[in-house]
Amino acid sequence: MWPPGSSVPRHDAILSWRGYDGTGDPEEAEFLWNGKSVGKGKDGFFLVLARLDAMEPGSVIVISPAYEESGIAGGVFKQYPFMGTRNYLHDVGEARDLNYYFVDELPKSGLK
Repeated sequence: MWPPGSSVPRHDAILSWRGYDGTGDPEEAEFLWNGKSVGKGKDGFFLVLARLDAMEPGSVIVISPAYEESGIAGGVFKQYPFMGTRNYLHDVGEARDLNYYFVDELPKSGLK
């Protein structure tokens, strides 16, 4: 995870989601790519993977929000909406030499 309070590095894309807070049904997550909706649930995540696969090697992807590595936040277990397909995220990142940075929250003005 990118250290809290530090500046976010130069980046090429932002992956985030809404409608899912780390609990409940991950199929409710609406995935956003640079702030624009790409789809919901597993189908939406596979559209994200296609975008990642098209990135230039060495691209930097900011992913937010970040959850604790243990998955426990404030006594509540939280998981990423793509936990069931996280190996795909890893595999695409490794194959394309992508750099993922997890941040707790995006600045109100967004990232530049």
